[in-house]
Amino acid sequence: DNVIEQISLKDPAYIIYTSGSTGSPIGILHAHRCLSNLIQWELHESGIQGGLRNLQYTALAFDVSLQEMLFSLISTGTLYLLSDEIRGDMRRLETFLIRNKLEVVFMTCSALSTLINFSDKIIEKASLKHIMTGGERLRLSGPLKKLLNKNSDITLYNFYGPSESHVMTSYPMNRKLGNLLPYPFIGKPISSIQVYILDENIATVPVGVCGEIYIGGAQLAMGYLNRSELTEQRFISNPFNPGEFLYKTGDIGRWSQEGNIEFIGRRDEQIKIHGNRVELREIESMIKKYPDIIDTAILVRETTEGNNELVAYIVGKSVKIDKLKVFLRGRLPSYMIPSYFVPIKRLPLNPNGKIDKKSLPIPENTLVHPVTEYVAPRNEIETKLTAIWQEILGKKRIGVHDDFFKIGGNSLNAISVITKAYKEFDIELSPNRVFVTSTIAGLSSEIEAINWVSNNEPSGSFEEGEVDEVTI
Repeated sequence: DNVIEQISLKDPAYIIYTSGSTGSPIGILHAHRCLSNLIQWELHESGIQGGLRNLQYTALAFDVSLQEMLFSLISTGTLYLLSDEIRGDMRRLETFLIRNKLEVVFMTCSALSTLINFSDKIIEKASLKHIMTGGERLRLSGPLKKLLNKNSDITLYNFYGPSESHVMTSYPMNRKLGNLLPYPFIGKPISSIQVYILDENIATVPVGVCGEIYIGGAQLAMGYLNRSELTEQRFISNPFNPGEFLYKTGDIGRWSQEGNIEFIGRRDEQIKIHGNRVELREIESMIKKYPDIIDTAILVRETTEGNNELVAYIVGKSVKIDKLKVFLRGRLPSYMIPSYFVPIKRLPLNPNGKIDKKSLPIPENTLVHPVTEYVAPRNEIETKLTAIWQEILGKKRIGVHDDFFKIGGNSLNAISVITKAYKEFDIELSPNRVFVTSTIAGLSSEIEAINWVSNNEPSGSFEEGEVDEVTI
C-alpha cells in the first residue's frame, strides 16, 4: 500500500546554495513555512492580483523561481516558461513579453535595468501590471522611471531579503502613489515577519539612526546544512521574543518616519553582483593562491547604470593578468571574476594598519590591463560600435582591437552590447558573438558580412513550402 506521509510547515522543503567566505558554497535549509507564508502574503496582502499571465524568468538555482511558479499556479494564473536562449537575449525577451501580453515579472535589478534600457517597445506596448525586483540595491532612473511615469497602472515592487529568509520586506511604488524615488526604500515587513534595526549591543535604535538589520519570523531558514557553528553564529536568540531566533544580516539600514526601511549598505565585505551574493574575501583568497601574488584587495564600484562591478588591486611580481583570469575562471563563477585588475606596488594602509580603500586609485586613471596598440575606428560601423562600448563600459578611449573582457566587460555587458547593436544596425546577433568575436573590429566585420548577404540576396520571394522546379 502507498503510504501518505503528513508534511508539516516545519519540515524541510528545499536547500539553496550561496557563496561563502571559505571558498565553498553554503547550503541554506528552508522549511515549508517559508514558501507558505510568502505565497499567502502575495495572494492576500501584496496587492498583486491572481489570475494573471506570469513570466518564469528566474533560473531554477534561485529561490525566486519557486515563488514565481507557486504564486502563478496557486493564484490561478498562467505561467510562461523561458528558454535560456531567450533569457539571455533582450530583443527576444522583449518580443516574448509583448507577444504573450505578460502582466507579472520578477527580475533582478541588473536584468530589469538592462531590459528597460534596451527596449523602447516595452514602454509603449507591454501589458505589464506588476514588476517585482530585488537581489541588489535598486536605482530608479532613466527608461525605468519613464516606464512608470508613462504607465500609471504599473506597480514596481522593491523586495528585500537574504537567502536565509527569502522576501522579508516590500516597497510598492507607482506614479499614483507619488513615491518614485531615485533610491527607493526596501519597505515594510510582510506578514508574520519581524525586522529589527539594532546597535552593537543588540538594542533598538531610534528612527533615522543607522543600525544593523536583524530579521525573524515565519520565513527564517532552519540554518546552514551541516554547519552548526556557523548557524549558531548567524542565527541568534531573539531577545524580544524568547524561544525564537533572529538572523544577523550584516546589512545596515534605518527606519523612516513612515515606518519604511532605508537600505544603507553592507557592514562586512559581502555584496550583490548581478543578483548573486558574493563574499569579497572569497575572491581575495582565490587570487592569493595564484603564484607571484603577494597581496590583493577587492573593491566594488557602481556603474552609471547602477550595477556593481568588481575591481581587483594586486601586488605581485610580473603577474600576467591574462593568465590570472584564466586561473580564476577555472575556480570561480563568472560573476565573481573582477572586471578590472589594477597592479600596484603596495596596498595603502591607514593609521590603524588596515587597508585604506579610499586611497586606492580609480580604475579609469590606471593601467588596469595589458593593452594592445591603440587603433582608432576606421569606418562608420566601428565608430558606432566604439560609441556603444564607451557608453556601456564607461571608458573614453577604446581601440578597435581591444578585447571586450580585458577592458572590463562581463556577460551582462555583452547582452547590452548586442541589444544596442540591434537598435543601431537593425541586425540580429547572438550574445555569444561577443565572447567569440570580442573586439570592435571583429564585430564590425560580422556586421559588414551580414549587410553584404542582405544586400545581395536573389530578387523575388518564395512562400514557405515552395521549391523551384529544376530540370536535370
